[in-house]
Amino acid sequence: MRVYISQFVRLDKPEQDNHTYAGIQFNIPDGRSATAEYIVELMGAEYGVDRAIAKEAFSLWMISDLLEVQLKPHHKPYEMWRSWSEVLEKFATSESESKKKDDEPVLFFRRNVQMSETREQQIVTFCSNALEILLTDARSSLFLNRCPMSSEKAAELAGFGFAMEDGVYDQQIHNVDWLRMHLDDQLPARMADAIRGPMLLGKALSGFNELEACVIEWWKKGSAVVKKDGIKEIRRQFLSKLRESTPCYGAAFFRGIIERPEINPLNIRKVFNYLISGAPDTEVLVGVNNEFISIIDCSRHDLLLVQRVRDCTWRKLIYSPDEIKKGYQHLLFLSFPDDDYIKSRSDFFLGRSESLASMKMNILHIFSSQTILMNAMLNSVKLNLGDEDDQLYEYDSNHSGCYPSTSRATVSRNPSLSKCNRMCLASFEDGKFVKAKGSYKKVNWETIQRGIEVVL
Repeated sequence: MRVYISQFVRLDKPEQDNHTYAGIQFNIPDGRSATAEYIVELMGAEYGVDRAIAKEAFSLWMISDLLEVQLKPHHKPYEMWRSWSEVLEKFATSESESKKKDDEPVLFFRRNVQMSETREQQIVTFCSNALEILLTDARSSLFLNRCPMSSEKAAELAGFGFAMEDGVYDQQIHNVDWLRMHLDDQLPARMADAIRGPMLLGKALSGFNELEACVIEWWKKGSAVVKKDGIKEIRRQFLSKLRESTPCYGAAFFRGIIERPEINPLNIRKVFNYLISGAPDTEVLVGVNNEFISIIDCSRHDLLLVQRVRDCTWRKLIYSPDEIKKGYQHLLFLSFPDDDYIKSRSDFFLGRSESLASMKMNILHIFSSQTILMNAMLNSVKLNLGDEDDQLYEYDSNHSGCYPSTSRATVSRNPSLSKCNRMCLASFEDGKFVKAKGSYKKVNWETIQRGIEVVL
């Protein structure tokens, strides 16, 4: 049984020791009965991570081109591998039979999606071996375009990355030509291109632009950390900065499709793009972690939606195998608050406004073969958030004082985001239907609100 860790190899510094990236082969007696938990313990021992920490921070994942599944501790990887075709029949119904036939899963030792970021911060302060694996896993996600962020945040992250890998900033060596040539070492191509200034034949055509100057500024900050506290500290700070820069950190991802809004015939550019692509819908990745649900446009690699899980409600619609054969797809209906309402609520609680605006909600439908997995993940997060709220209530009941407790309930690294113009939504205000786009226009919402279920 061979187990891998996530890969991240710099283009200009290929890995010399292939031990890590070739995976680790285990010869386990009665390996067919070995559980995921047991293999996680073996991997922890192989990488010098305490058994208890390994089981808390990491999980065994079965990953293929069509599906990614985090195994539960009691799952038996061999049994999962042997029945993979059945798993695909359940969770990859939209894929062609030829793709499912050729699909081959691989075992990975990766971050446990259930681990809170607070706990991760604690673990990386005293377990440097766990830090190394978590860092590699996080950078792998970054280069897979699963950590969308602003160009400013990407520039700051790149600065820390250079300090971590190329050492202290040297003005004589790390000039504008060098920086533009090496940005791809720290960021995926799309992010690097957004920062990099113009070049011709390997030479910069101008001096540092504003974002490149930001990279240098944060490289200098990282250099100061390296000089004072060493390389491990800059690695911890890099991981912390990545964690703070994207709402998708540590998320489990699910493939799906959302309906694309109708195109205005007067918008020539969009009409031309539509004629070229011929794609009426948008392929998306739905990321769910312990705080946010995020939707990434797969073609543009940017965020369409970011919402707190605690602010959302959802419902799955699952079709039978016969209905799937007829062309139906499983659905997840996601209900989330409008950005204006969220802002009004925040202002009201902070005392900036004397009244709370009317409740505005949107409903988005996501087509996905992995709806059951997505729904289960959201329910798990909701349950954990409920446990956190209970703990906070118990703490507040036993401690008096004028300072609010700091938690996910009161602090957010990212505001909500909804690019409504790129999604087909049904909108409601104080529970009453207001407007709809796409196929939602065909729905009699008054009928639904009287309690009659309608299949879209």
